Amino acid sequence: MLFTTVAALLFPVAVMTAPTRKPVTKEGECTPVTLTLTEYVVAEAASYTYISFNAQSQYIANSPADDVLRSGVNCEVDGVTIPTGDVQCNIGGHRIEDLTFQLTDTSGGRGYKLDHTWQCDGETWTSSTDVFFDVLSCETSWDSTNGRVVECSAQPEIVKPQGIHDKKAASNKNITDDKTHHGKNTTHSVGAKVLPPPAHPKHDTL
Repeated sequence: MLFTTVAALLFPVAVMTAPTRKPVTKEGECTPVTLTLTEYVVAEAASYTYISFNAQSQYIANSPADDVLRSGVNCEVDGVTIPTGDVQCNIGGHRIEDLTFQLTDTSGGRGYKLDHTWQCDGETWTSSTDVFFDVLSCETSWDSTNGRVVECSAQPEIVKPQGIHDKKAASNKNITDDKTHHGKNTTHSVGAKVLPPPAHPKHDTL
């Protein structure tokens, strides 16, 4: 028994503890880690322009985010001229409001702004991300309807979402700022010059 006690004193056992993991924040759970853009194609002819690419969002494991982009969506537009405003992307040909894109580089149809909306933890989240496709190759063809057609493609792009906002949190901040603003007005009014009450007329004593 004595030997055991002495041994314990001479040779203390080091207790190894596992490093504490940094807890995942609400924003970390609710916001996409990346957006992956694939199958980018832009075709131009004298009578029309066609743009198409696919978009998919990636989250951390077990994220509660309700986002249609997790399964992937398609973004495309064509016409004589490409609209300068927001264009809704689609799932199976059905337009959705969850992701819109806007052409920002009119010189070659390679720069876009993606506006993304999704739900998480009972709140609405948004992001606005600028992307630019690095076009790798272009091919020229001819047909009887459109004449000369130039079709270009690009490698997949993986981007980090930008300009992320939680609409509910932003709304609460506006309310707080508004209350603070009114509070300052109240403070200023307290410090303002206070006028004395009007003097009552004197009555002669009978």
